[in-house]
Amino acid sequence: LYMTLDTADQYWSSLVLTRDAYTCQHCGARAVAAHHIEGRRKHSLRWRLENGLSLCLDCHTGASTFSAHLTPKDFKAWFARTFSARWMTIRALKHVMMKEREALAEFQLMLQDELDHR
Repeated sequence: LYMTLDTADQYWSSLVLTRDAYTCQHCGARAVAAHHIEGRRKHSLRWRLENGLSLCLDCHTGASTFSAHLTPKDFKAWFARTFSARWMTIRALKHVMMKEREALAEFQLMLQDELDHR
């Protein structure tokens, strides 16, 4: 299984949205985006599903007074309270140093394992 960074991002988004049944995990509206809790520059977390959350447009980009991009500090605090086990995993992996190609290889292995067990 070979993929580009863009393809991996698309797979990741699709997996996050599917896991969350295309439902905004904050307000319950129809989700249109898979948001990275810790940004994509953190390679050890870029394609980890624990680092993703399905959000509607308002909760993602800030058309409301509380959103992942408009109020990121408040948003992360809400996430930590609401998804504490995932937050602990993210905090632990945040300090892992990994090159982008290593993270991509890890994601590809996870996808291949998923496909093999279907």
